[in-house]
Amino acid sequence: MIRFVLVDDNESQLKHLSQKLALIPGMHLEGSFVSSAEALEFLQNHTVDVAFLDIEMPGLSGMELVKQLNKAPLIIFVSSFPHFAIDSYELDAIDYLLKPVTTDRLLLSIKKAERLLEQLQQSNHEIKPSEQAFFIKDGTTYVKIHFDELLYVQSQNNFVILFLQNGKKHLVLVNLKQFEEQVPDTLFVRISRTHIVNKSKVTAFDHQSVKVQHIDLGIGTTYQHLINEGTFGLPVIKRNSGN
Repeated sequence: MIRFVLVDDNESQLKHLSQKLALIPGMHLEGSFVSSAEALEFLQNHTVDVAFLDIEMPGLSGMELVKQLNKAPLIIFVSSFPHFAIDSYELDAIDYLLKPVTTDRLLLSIKKAERLLEQLQQSNHEIKPSEQAFFIKDGTTYVKIHFDELLYVQSQNNFVILFLQNGKKHLVLVNLKQFEEQVPDTLFVRISRTHIVNKSKVTAFDHQSVKVQHIDLGIGTTYQHLINEGTFGLPVIKRNSGN
C-alpha cells in the first residue's frame, strides 16, 4: 500500500488526479490539499510515502514546501510548465509529470515509486562511523566500508547511494545531510544538493564540476564558493607567466 497526498491550488486539477489515482490498486489517499501551507503542516506531522505536488501555488510553492520538510516523502511534481523540471531534480524529486496527466504516464511514475520504496525496505538502515571507516547495517549485520573505498555519495531523497571504487553500490537509509554530519570534512566535501565526494578521489576540477575517476559531477551554485585550490589537500603548481 502506497500512502500519498495531493497538493494543488486548482481544485479541478486536484480532483482529476485524485480520480485517476483512485483507480490504481494499492494507492491510499492520506490527504488532499488546495493550500500548500496546510499540506506542509500535515506532512510535518504525518508520515506518507509519496507526495504529488503542484509547483506554482500562492504563498508557498511546491519546491519551497519540500525545502521546509525535515524528512520528505518521495516527491512527484505535477506541473503545467516543463521548465521547472531541472530545478525539481535538485530537490531529489523522483519524477516530474506534465498536466494534463495521462493514465499511462501516471502508472510509470507509480511503478518508479514502488521500486524505490521496495529498495528502501531492503536497504541498509544505519551508518556507524569509526576513525578510518564506517559501518552500514545490512539486515542484522554491520558491514565495514573504509573511507578509501568510497568515491562519492549521491542523494536519493531520504536515502543515499554509496558508489565504491570496486564498482559496487550500497543504498543507505539516511539523507545526504545526515551522512555529511557523520563523516569527517577533512576527507569528504559536499559539492551540491545531491553529491558528496571523497576529496582523495578527485582527479580534476574547475569552478563548475569535479571529476571522480571518469565521472563528472556538477558543483551546485551555492557550493561553488566553497570549492577552491585548497579543497582537495594538494598544492596547485602554477605556470610562471614570465617564461
